[in-house]
Amino acid sequence: MESRTTTARPSFLGLGGLHVLITGSTGGIGSEAVRELLGQGCNVTAVDIRPVKEPSSLFYANNLEYSVQLQTLEADISSEASIKTAIETAAASRFGPINVLIANAGITDELNHIPIWELPLEHWDRINNVNYRGTFLTIKHFLAAAKRAQDDVGNGHQLENLAIVVTGSECGKFGQEGHVDYATGKAGLQYGLVRTVKNEIIRLNSLARINAVAPGWVNTPLIDGRLDDKFEAWAEAHSTVALKKIAEPTDVARTMAFLASHRAAGHISGQVLSVDGGMDGRLIFKHPDQ
Repeated sequence: MESRTTTARPSFLGLGGLHVLITGSTGGIGSEAVRELLGQGCNVTAVDIRPVKEPSSLFYANNLEYSVQLQTLEADISSEASIKTAIETAAASRFGPINVLIANAGITDELNHIPIWELPLEHWDRINNVNYRGTFLTIKHFLAAAKRAQDDVGNGHQLENLAIVVTGSECGKFGQEGHVDYATGKAGLQYGLVRTVKNEIIRLNSLARINAVAPGWVNTPLIDGRLDDKFEAWAEAHSTVALKKIAEPTDVARTMAFLASHRAAGHISGQVLSVDGGMDGRLIFKHPDQ
């Protein structure tokens, strides 16, 4: 039997004591996901290509209650050896087998808007080696580790609350001019990968689930001030969004926590949940003076 240890009160989500691994953990959405899952009483392994020198300042201020629930690891998800080692290290740690994967790591380039006929192959490869290949590798080795953990116990043992949440994007739904590399990779993840893996993981664990969140614009450093211009903000985030605002990282992190929870979302699998304020699409033609 798995043993849960948590210092937090039980919540509606019922995630307390579970081991959650989060990739891209130092980014705007990733760091908020770490904070949210710590607050839910989870034991969290925060993985990023960048070293975390002061976890307390990034993830939980000076709350020592959370410090015992967190460990940080460095890994490059585009490298199979790197992410495999990180997942195996996490699964062998004091937190035990990993119950939940938040496959969040990804990159984009909002400074350049390149049409497909001018897009260098190196640019395509740089984006999709992380977003597409890296997410595949992360899920592959997470599930391999889960299988080993179950096999080690034997007797048909299944890990509790085995769940995967993938970070997709509304770009994968609507497309985004000048970003065919990013939009294509996200579409492949949130539709092709998620909808296929949902039918595979139940062979490994009969209650296992995989879903994706698809954020629209989120107020993180990745947008790099693009929406500071009033017209740009109107064209990209307000004119097509029912709520007329962009998301905060907490909006996405809380949706991730919901989808991670068997108690709250245990009958939801293979779905893409939009976190976009009611987005209806993107402008194709803007005002000619802009």
